[in-house]
Amino acid sequence: MLHFTVYMIAAFLFLLRMITITHHWDGTALPREEQVEFSVAQEGERVMVRATAALPYGICAPHAPVGFTDGLWEYDVLELFAVAPDGTYIEIELGPRGHWLAYWFSLYRERVVREIDRTQLVYTAQLVGSSWSVECSFPSAWLPSQWADLRWNCYQIRRRGDAGEYDYLAWKSDPTVAPDFHRTECFASL
Repeated sequence: MLHFTVYMIAAFLFLLRMITITHHWDGTALPREEQVEFSVAQEGERVMVRATAALPYGICAPHAPVGFTDGLWEYDVLELFAVAPDGTYIEIELGPRGHWLAYWFSLYRERVVREIDRTQLVYTAQLVGSSWSVECSFPSAWLPSQWADLRWNCYQIRRRGDAGEYDYLAWKSDPTVAPDFHRTECFASL
C-alpha cells in the first residue's frame, strides 16, 4: 500500500506546477508580502488553479452578481493564460469577490465566441485581512491544446483607488513595452 501511495503522490506532483509572481510588469521587484503564489495542476479531466495574492489598496470589485462578469480586467483580478503552439489561447480571470470570466482567442486579441456550460467552472474566493485566496477548477477540454504543449503566464491587476491607476504584476513580461497580458511571446512552459 505504501508503494502505491508514493507512486500516486509522485504522479500528482508531476502535474502540479508552482508559479510565483515576484515583479511588476516593468521588472520592479515586489516585496515578499506582495508576491503572488499560483499553483496549476491537471487532476484527471479538470484543471485546478489555486492562488494567494495581496490587496494592498483594498478591494476593487464589480457591483454585479458573482459569476461570469465581462470587463473584469478593470478591477482587482488574477489572470491565467495558456497558449497552444498554433497561437490559440485561453484567458481565465478571477476576482476577489467571486467574479470570473473565460475567453478564447484564435490569435493575438482575436476573441472566439465559444458557447460553454458556465457551471463547469467552479470558483471560490476567500478574503483574509489584506489578502485573498482563490480556488478554481474547469474542464481540461477548455485548454487550447494538450497540457504538455502549452505555454503559460500568470498576472495580477491591482486597482489603486478610484483614480483608475493600476499595478500590473507578471510572472513573465517584457518591461520594454506597456503592459499587455496577451503578448504570448512572454509565456513560458511550466
